[in-house]
Amino acid sequence: MTKANVGDWIRITKEKPEVDREIGKEYEVIDTVSEIFNCPQVIVERLRRENGEAYEEEFVTEDCYEVIGNRPEPDAVNSPQHYTTGRFETIEMIKEIAGGYDDGFLGHCVGTSVKYFARAPHKHESPAECLRKAAKYAEWAADRAEELDEK
Repeated sequence: MTKANVGDWIRITKEKPEVDREIGKEYEVIDTVSEIFNCPQVIVERLRRENGEAYEEEFVTEDCYEVIGNRPEPDAVNSPQHYTTGRFETIEMIKEIAGGYDDGFLGHCVGTSVKYFARAPHKHESPAECLRKAAKYAEWAADRAEELDEK
């Protein structure tokens, strides 16, 4: 196991029941601690008060992470940040949800609606535009589903 140093990036590889931390999430190491409770640890997040004073730290034990080096540069084509926030990448949700429709246009509208809902809180300062687009595509999907029901 490679020991992390300040400035390294680590990826969580193991959960601990007492800590709410997602496997796969990446953190920058901001400090190291030789031992706490006889276990080497790194500090990966430090929440601060408005005056800049630290008040909460996130500790990660060496058995729960892998060092991944420097933070990867965002990939605006393959994994845009506004589509990769949260537990699931948006494209995976779209494949799963839209794949259940036999009609191509209906599946497209549902998938595009999912896309806009997923990115709404992350893309722009206000989510309103994305939410309106999502609603429009959902409306078109519902209209298409009704057309198909009439056939």
